[in-house]
Amino acid sequence: MESKWITKSLCEKTEFNKKKGVSIMIKQIISGVLCLLIAVPVMGQVKRTILADFEDAGTGVSQFGVGEWTCTVSPTGDEIKWALHPDSPPGNLGVMEATINFGNCESTYIQSVAKFPIRDGDEVATSWSYEVFLPADIPDGMRIYAWTGGVPWNADLSYFHTIGDTASPLVPGQWNTLHYPITAKIDAGVFTADDSLQIGWQHWPNMDYTGTMYLDNFTLWGIGEEVVAKQTMLADFEDAGTGVSQFGVGEW
Repeated sequence: MESKWITKSLCEKTEFNKKKGVSIMIKQIISGVLCLLIAVPVMGQVKRTILADFEDAGTGVSQFGVGEWTCTVSPTGDEIKWALHPDSPPGNLGVMEATINFGNCESTYIQSVAKFPIRDGDEVATSWSYEVFLPADIPDGMRIYAWTGGVPWNADLSYFHTIGDTASPLVPGQWNTLHYPITAKIDAGVFTADDSLQIGWQHWPNMDYTGTMYLDNFTLWGIGEEVVAKQTMLADFEDAGTGVSQFGVGEW
């Protein structure tokens, strides 16, 4: 999710109200020696479609199945089940629990049973994402995929991060969010906006390791209901002790 930004120049006369109108400050820089630009995050709206959030214990993980590629012991489907969220956050009841023997198959994947359209009228989804909790001891070198299928196979369908890589956002021992770049894949001709996609998680390569992961909140972004994006307050100067210590003055 991305916040919208307003750029405000103190070269202009600026009037603002702080703390419910208790004080009004007018600032004006008369000379043209220095113009300070401040980027202010404000609440924005984005569109999303929840594909699976595992909040219904009755539905469980029935929307997903387990697949494999080049196995010594094939998955049985019992590798995944519904479970209470291990952290019990407010408003988030359930997750998919996945216990995978990474050495049984060259690659194991968890895929949606259904295909999902990525177009809603004139709007096309820009990405899809899911959240995954990785075990703290998962080995470096393991690729974790945001997996897409349901269209003719193409090597460029792949999108992954590798545990242990310096550029990887994956952090073992905590929740991670992976985004699959739908727009970029459409632009590359991998599939079209009129295709329906299967989604899922995948690992590669096989390693002598068995671990339990948790998956949650499979979501399409760019179509569906409008939701308020998160706001990140970088500086509001409400603490006189902190003052302006977060900033410095440069010159050109």
